[in-house]
Amino acid sequence: MLHTAADPQGLSSAVRAEINRLDANLPVFEVRTMQDILRISAEHRQFTALLIGCFALLVLVLAAVGLYGVLFYIVAQRNQ
Repeated sequence: MLHTAADPQGLSSAVRAEINRLDANLPVFEVRTMQDILRISAEHRQFTALLIGCFALLVLVLAAVGLYGVLFYIVAQRNQ
C-alpha cells in the first residue's frame, strides 16, 4: 500500500520498477487505487442488497396473493 499526493496511476510503473529492483521474484499484480477497491466493495454490497430486496418483494406479492385467495374462498363459502 502506498500513500501519495500525486497521481496514483502515474506512480504504478515507478513502484513496480522499485519492487522489481528490491526483489525480482516478488510478483506485483492488481495495482489499484483505494477508491477503486472501495467502489468494487460497495458494488458487491449494493448487488446483494438489491437481490435481497427483489426476493422480499416477491415474498410480499406471494403473501398478498395467498391472503387474497384465502379471503376469497371464505367469502365464497359464506355466500353459498
